[in-house]
Amino acid sequence: MKSTDPDANNRIKGIIIPRLTKTERDRLTYSDAPGNNTIRLNSSDNSLMIFNTTENCYNFWNNTSLEWKSICGDIGNADFSVDCTNIETNGNYVKGVQVDESNYVILKNVNVIKTGNYFIKATSSTNNGYSFAAQGVFTSLGIQTVKLFAQGTPSAAGTDAFTVKSSSNSIQNDCQFSVSVQAKTAKFTLNCNSVTVNGVYLKGVALTSGNTIVLNVKVTETGSYNITTESINGIHFYDSGIFSAVGNQSIILNGVGTPTVNSDFPITISSNAVVDNTTCSTNIPITLPAMKYAVIGANNDYSWHPNSIRAQAFNNSNFGPSGKVRIMSLSNAWNTNDPATAVTNLAGTNKPDILMYYSYGIIPTPALVTALSNYVNAGGVLIFGSRDGYPDEANALLNGIFGQGNAQAQIAGNGSIDDNVYPVSNLSDDPIINGPFGNAAGRYWGEDNASTGTVIVTSLPPNSVQIATATNQFSKYTVNPVYSTVWYNKSKNFVFFGDSVGASSTDTSDSSYPALYINASPVTKRYGQWPNQNTQAQYIYNSILELNAISWGLEQAAVSGINTY
Repeated sequence: MKSTDPDANNRIKGIIIPRLTKTERDRLTYSDAPGNNTIRLNSSDNSLMIFNTTENCYNFWNNTSLEWKSICGDIGNADFSVDCTNIETNGNYVKGVQVDESNYVILKNVNVIKTGNYFIKATSSTNNGYSFAAQGVFTSLGIQTVKLFAQGTPSAAGTDAFTVKSSSNSIQNDCQFSVSVQAKTAKFTLNCNSVTVNGVYLKGVALTSGNTIVLNVKVTETGSYNITTESINGIHFYDSGIFSAVGNQSIILNGVGTPTVNSDFPITISSNAVVDNTTCSTNIPITLPAMKYAVIGANNDYSWHPNSIRAQAFNNSNFGPSGKVRIMSLSNAWNTNDPATAVTNLAGTNKPDILMYYSYGIIPTPALVTALSNYVNAGGVLIFGSRDGYPDEANALLNGIFGQGNAQAQIAGNGSIDDNVYPVSNLSDDPIINGPFGNAAGRYWGEDNASTGTVIVTSLPPNSVQIATATNQFSKYTVNPVYSTVWYNKSKNFVFFGDSVGASSTDTSDSSYPALYINASPVTKRYGQWPNQNTQAQYIYNSILELNAISWGLEQAAVSGINTY
């Protein structure tokens, strides 16, 4: 066949090789017999050439290998099909804004029948200034994923219908997807003081429609908006749309994903606002799973026994899904004032998440000390109150947990001989000193005995925090301020109170029951420094520190405790 140039001279330019599709070529190659595997071509047809319109390349017949060869290379074009029902679009598309690497389409189910080169594009009948394309080489057969990247700039807002086309004939005409192009970006600012987080957040539980972040924005120029959070700890929030009016408006960001942690965490809110205040931050309040506590102690005012004043604080208002400590439930696993029973219980398979042991009224036997040490070293949380005047018992426990003791009886000092008060460290960012039940930073904790009955620790184990020192300005000013009456260790989930003080719901006197709980809530009271209480008594925060310690312990138990959550 001759090809002519349709110009005035009608000059001969070359020849056109016969053009066949892949199907036509194969019909030329094989007989029409069942199985289609009998080659129709002869040895004399060796080097027969065609132009394969399917592959857009020249092919020639190689009679030695009995196959068609491509002069475009050994690979040639691939043969594949696309599942048109499994296409995902990504990115935000805004009128007048050039697309970037975040704008792409994923063909999730591409079935490669023949390896080779491929070129896939997606164009819109509206010709809205942008398109999608991908090219490369399929080197293996089977199901594969192809990402088509966008290029160009959308010129109008609206919805564009795209059709996928490729170098393979296998894509059907109905292989389509749509893209929504937003109007120009609005001008607006975020009101970070208005942010509220709604819903319950539990590790391992997928977010629902009730998990939202609500905030106010001030719109100064209408247009499209996109407000999202970072993806962190398994979840993120998002909202997009059109601001059709100026002024203050409320936005709801919908949450998706499943939390992967058991503690609160900050999250950053970002927007495409083109003015100031484009980001905010807020806190995601994780609710702790249902947990259990156990008590070692006598049924009196000096323990956490379920009948005691202290245990009345374990109600839903304080410890519940909407409580000061967000927890699905907190229930009593067991309680005992018998050391042997406590040892047996601690050896059981169902370990309590947190253990309260105020040792006044129950002597810690060597077996119990060993059981407590094993419990803490395995990740258990222990809130421990020392027995008056028995530093050796405290040292046995500290040696079992930390390999060091350093406990001793409080130094006598001068002046007041009973109910001394001790300054709390001024650490407002500490979770026990400043927790959900109040801020005790810079306040006082009070003992409940003769001044030499309190057990103090002269040197703390590594990774410990002093809550209250063993010195005060009234009568213990000769005591080294490094010595501690109340402290805790972050590594071992252990809290130490140097005295198992009594608790009351009615006693507001300045000389007894330092831990005051009214209506099952912790309360401060003026207390201490007998017999100089009239001039030296201070407001003490014993009950607040106790419940803050429980709150800290529960979170430690959920994150790195003896049970897995």
